[in-house]
Amino acid sequence: MNPLFNSSPLTLAQKVNYVQEEQVTGQIEVKSTTKKEWVLYFYLGRIIWSDSNFNSYRSWIRLLAKSCPQVKVNKNLMALTQKFKGYKYRLLILLWKNDKITREQLISIIETQISETIFDIIQQEITEPLQYNFHNTSGDFLLASGLEVYLTPTNKNQIFQQSYQNWLAWRKVSERVRYICNLEKNGKLSPKEAYEKIKLLWQEMKDLREQLRS
Repeated sequence: MNPLFNSSPLTLAQKVNYVQEEQVTGQIEVKSTTKKEWVLYFYLGRIIWSDSNFNSYRSWIRLLAKSCPQVKVNKNLMALTQKFKGYKYRLLILLWKNDKITREQLISIIETQISETIFDIIQQEITEPLQYNFHNTSGDFLLASGLEVYLTPTNKNQIFQQSYQNWLAWRKVSERVRYICNLEKNGKLSPKEAYEKIKLLWQEMKDLREQLRS
């Protein structure tokens, strides 16, 4: 499988489809030339979690606060998760097992995390060639990393489709921003008019990104 991932021009969606069809356990590592990195974790072809090296722990806590406003993450819980590679995921599991969040909330946050990762990778694919690697692992390795292999997003195919549709809409809005900037540059719009239009479009782009968290 590694030669396919190292040299093939297949997109993320095609690579994930291959992993799902082969029902393998492991992780897809994605790297950009700008040192951004993502990881998608699979168990028997089912995607169970994702992460990146640039979405901060603080931003993830904000996601948790939005999805589960009743939860207060304390230092003791955080300390219990730091030894795991998938510490963000492990924190979710601890909250669930301590009846702080429901299973439905747990699955929803997992799906949101995966959606945002897919969105970011698709967006990066357009701007530069990405390096993909697949590493076969065992279920025991995933468990040791803090992941629960029996918890799987309920709408894994829908996650990819929704992420892609949101990205298409996001790209259209960003193209409109560039168009307005060109109009202002060529004197066809005043700076004030351009600012007001771009302000509305940036809010629209923000709303599209927030849809991944709803």
